[in-house]
Amino acid sequence: MFKSLNNLSQNLGMKIVVLVLILALTWKLWPLAIGVLVIVAGYKMKLGRILYLLSLVVLLSSGYLEYWWINYSRVEPQRIVRTTPTPTKSITKQGPFKIFKVVDGDTIKVVLENSEVKTVRLIGINSPETVDPRKPVECFGKEASEKLKSLLTDKPVYLAKDDTQSNEDKYGRWLRYVYLEDGTLINKLMISQGYAYEYTYDKPYEFQREFKDAQAQAQRNKLGLWAPNACVTPTVEPTKGTPTPQVTPAISTVSCSCESNLYNCSSFNSQQEAQTCFDYCGGVNNDIHKLDGNDDGIVCEDYFSNN
Repeated sequence: MFKSLNNLSQNLGMKIVVLVLILALTWKLWPLAIGVLVIVAGYKMKLGRILYLLSLVVLLSSGYLEYWWINYSRVEPQRIVRTTPTPTKSITKQGPFKIFKVVDGDTIKVVLENSEVKTVRLIGINSPETVDPRKPVECFGKEASEKLKSLLTDKPVYLAKDDTQSNEDKYGRWLRYVYLEDGTLINKLMISQGYAYEYTYDKPYEFQREFKDAQAQAQRNKLGLWAPNACVTPTVEPTKGTPTPQVTPAISTVSCSCESNLYNCSSFNSQQEAQTCFDYCGGVNNDIHKLDGNDDGIVCEDYFSNN
C-alpha cells in the first residue's frame, strides 16, 4: 500500500513538474525552464541526493533569475506625453494706416481709408501728460511724446482691437493696439523702454500680464521715467535783489507708497504730483489713496482748482 502511494505521489509530482515546464516554455521563462529540465533529468537518471539538492539549488536560482528578468531586464517603452498649447486669442490687425499726428506718448491720430482722421488711444499704457489743458506738463511727458514720434513718424501702422475692451473711450477715441510693419507692438515697447506706465482702465486686457512684466523690468533697469535723475528740477540761481523762491520738494514715484491709504490731495504740492503718485500705484485699478473721487482717471482736480 505504501509503495503504491509512493508511486502515485511520484507520478503526480512529475506531472506537476512537466506542467511547470510547459508553462515556462510557453511564457519564455528560460531560467525556470532550465531548472525544471535539470530536475527531470536527475529524476530519470536516478541520481543521488546530492544531484537532487543541486537541482533544487538550480531551480531556486532560476526563480531569482526569473524575478530579475521580469522586473529589471525588460525596458518599458517610454511614454510620450503630448501637451496641447494653451490657445490664445487671435488679434486681428487692420491697416496699414498713415500717421496724421502723434498727440502725446499714448495717443495718435491716423488717416482712415475714407480720408477721415481718427484719434486712437493706445490700450494698456499711460504716458506722462503734455497736452491736457487742465494739467501741467508732467515729468518725462515731452520725452515720451518725442519717443513715440520717432517710432511712428512717416511709418505705416496697423491697428488691432481687443475684444475685452470697449471700441472707444468716453472721449470717442478708438482703443487699439498699434503695430509696425515688422510686428513690433508699440504699446509694449513704450512701457518696456520706460516712456509709459502700464495702465488698466477698467477690465483686464489681452496683454495685461506682458505689459506689467515689461514695466517691472523697466523699473528694475531704471529706464526712462524710472531713472533716478529723470525728474530733477533745475536749480535757478537768484539775481541780486530777487528773493530766492522757496520750493517744497515733490513726492517722487520712488517715495510714493502704494501699500496703504496714506495720502489725500492736501499731501501734494500740485495736481501733477498727485497724478504721478496715482498713476504709479496703478491708476483707477488701484486707487489705494482714494484720490480719484469720480473715477475719471484725473485726481484732485477740484481741490487744486479751488486752492
